[in-house]
Amino acid sequence: MRTPAIIADAINVILNDDCRNINGRCFIDEDYLKDNGYLDFKKYRCDPNHEPPRMMPKLFPSLLVQEEN
Repeated sequence: MRTPAIIADAINVILNDDCRNINGRCFIDEDYLKDNGYLDFKKYRCDPNHEPPRMMPKLFPSLLVQEEN
């Protein structure tokens, strides 16, 4: 729903982030960019006149499980 440029920009920000902020986490490109100060996503639209709908849940469900001893 967005151009490949959003992935490139997100990867660039991830690669320049402190590893303690990203280790073991799963990211959605748009959310990660928003969390890092990006506000204008118009340049990533495939259709410049239409904001694509969100396709992912707002939050991923927790997959943490209690480990056995």
